[in-house]
Amino acid sequence: MSGWDVIGKYITRQSLLHMNINTLIIYVRPGIFDDGTYGVYLSPKDNPDVEYQFRSQLKTIEEAISIANTIASTLKNMVETPIEVRKTREVRLSPKVSQLEPDDIAEKLQSHLEKQLEGFSKFKGISWVRDVPSMILSIISNPAIISICALIAFIFSLSLEVPEDFPVLGWILGGYELSSIEIAMWFPSAILIIIVLRYFQARSLAADNALVGDYVITLAVKHKWRRENFHSLFRNVETSESSGWIFTILEHFITKKLQNDPDSLTGILAKHEKNTEAQGHLERINLEDFERKIHSLIYLKKEKDYAPRYVCFSPFNFVISLRNVKDALKIELAMPEDRPSIYKQIEFSVVYYTLGMYIAFIVRFILILTALVAAIYLSLNLPFWIVIVNVIIGILGFTILFKQSYSVVMKLRGFPRNHNFYDAQSTIAVL
Repeated sequence: MSGWDVIGKYITRQSLLHMNINTLIIYVRPGIFDDGTYGVYLSPKDNPDVEYQFRSQLKTIEEAISIANTIASTLKNMVETPIEVRKTREVRLSPKVSQLEPDDIAEKLQSHLEKQLEGFSKFKGISWVRDVPSMILSIISNPAIISICALIAFIFSLSLEVPEDFPVLGWILGGYELSSIEIAMWFPSAILIIIVLRYFQARSLAADNALVGDYVITLAVKHKWRRENFHSLFRNVETSESSGWIFTILEHFITKKLQNDPDSLTGILAKHEKNTEAQGHLERINLEDFERKIHSLIYLKKEKDYAPRYVCFSPFNFVISLRNVKDALKIELAMPEDRPSIYKQIEFSVVYYTLGMYIAFIVRFILILTALVAAIYLSLNLPFWIVIVNVIIGILGFTILFKQSYSVVMKLRGFPRNHNFYDAQSTIAVL
């Protein structure tokens, strides 16, 4: 079994946890790149418009059928047999984007990425250091941090000056110093405001991500862009003026990692420099992983709960990530007796990362809920109507935040369900 078969088998097993699928249809057909190769695909019986790619870049249909039979025997009663052979499935591109020339699409994509980076590069962290309370409350993107600050104020009976740039409440209370009781009175409202703002910011960012996905799909399918083309575009963004200090740090980190990390792609190839087939394995695995991710972006739109406002990841970062390529290559080049241990390391990394996300998810909500309960408890001596209003506001804010986060973290809404967040992380580190 090749390295990619091992990775693909694990990915499929993990993906089924998020799909809520009882029966799968498995079939082979020509790949989405129309390059004379074949792929193996899975489709839910209750939603045949959705398609998940297991393997691609297979030279013959016989090889594809053989792999499909292996998958069917692994998944057993979850897959309908016999294996079907289907014709090429038409890829529907965004009408607006597909009308553009490839250079125009690339320019728009680069401009979009530079705009995103510009916000990071102009981070005002240095000016905040002069005023610690203002610094803390200005980090409005994370309700958990504000909850920690509130809990500290409650425990130590601290007073806090409200920054004038605090959303909404800054117009009313900006410049005023609040006691711990007054902080408790206003805390549920502050949390609700931040959560609502975050909600609409997330929707706006998701819509931008969906547009980036259309750019990426069109360039890959219609204009034959491959991962190296997107890497070149990434380098153009890196060297642009908008990248600023953030990419200076990242470039230093990348260079150091490539030079010193035996677990990077560079390190793996260096370790197997005497293997004349290593580069060929890398090229094949890289192209197959790239096609699989482009395929996932295309069929993400077919999910029943899909909407552009829910796309919770960067499709550009997703397609240039080489994590699966690195893992599959490690297994491919290893001795047969060493492959099981490498596979277990990869499986542990995925489980460890996923478990860490779940723990962070739970801790975050415990912090926010604890701060809300503490705020309401401390305000019990205030007029009864204020207590009731704060209870209602607290429940409303917490419900919005929990529902939104649960749909992303637990159900992978807006994310390809045949992938996991670990697969999309460390985009740069393994280059």
